[in-house]
Amino acid sequence: MSKEIKVGRLVRDFPTTELTVTRGEDSTTTLTFPASSEAPIDRWFGTEVLAHDRSAIRMERIERGAAPFLFNHDWNDPIGMIDRASVKDGRLIVDAHLFATARAKEVQQMVDGGLRNVSIGYQMHTVEEDSKTNIFTSRDWE
Repeated sequence: MSKEIKVGRLVRDFPTTELTVTRGEDSTTTLTFPASSEAPIDRWFGTEVLAHDRSAIRMERIERGAAPFLFNHDWNDPIGMIDRASVKDGRLIVDAHLFATARAKEVQQMVDGGLRNVSIGYQMHTVEEDSKTNIFTSRDWE
């Protein structure tokens, strides 16, 4: 008997000090940072792990340039776009650029002032349960 757990869109916080800010000659601000990892997260249904081998993460939206960079997951507060992503050392590393808007400039000032926490919204498509450890590993997510 299989049991199905419906969780919808999820969020993971990822405090990081590994944020690189680059300012181009055209005044474009690019941020490079780890957005997620394989660190286990306790959820109401058990411990969740996101696999970070390249085949586990659906990158199509990012590759199409269709992944917005949102402030606090607010779809009404886009501050830029995710340009690229790669998997390195069990983490998803992203490059994002900020828009040339007043709001994005405000966020840039927050980053310049020390804001370093990031959070990623994601959806799991396939989850494997280890019933002995109550660990749920997603090997297909975006």
